Amino acid sequence: MDGAMKLTCEILTADPEGGAARIPFNLFQFIYKYLVELDGEIPQEHVNAVLECLEQQVYVTAKFLTRVCSTSIPQGVD
Repeated sequence: MDGAMKLTCEILTADPEGGAARIPFNLFQFIYKYLVELDGEIPQEHVNAVLECLEQQVYVTAKFLTRVCSTSIPQGVD
């Protein structure tokens, strides 16, 4: 999931190439939820935790940075 979201942000960003690859949080959230639904194996609790972590960072930075929180499933979660 991390790789898919990183590539998505790199494609959709208005930042210069090689930059932070920022996109609006609401767009990231929409795409992330869509991909999670397609995947079908990521626990909802993990999705909620990732989005909550990212949303807190949005308030601090005003724009979303793709490297703030990992979207991967933590080790040991099936």
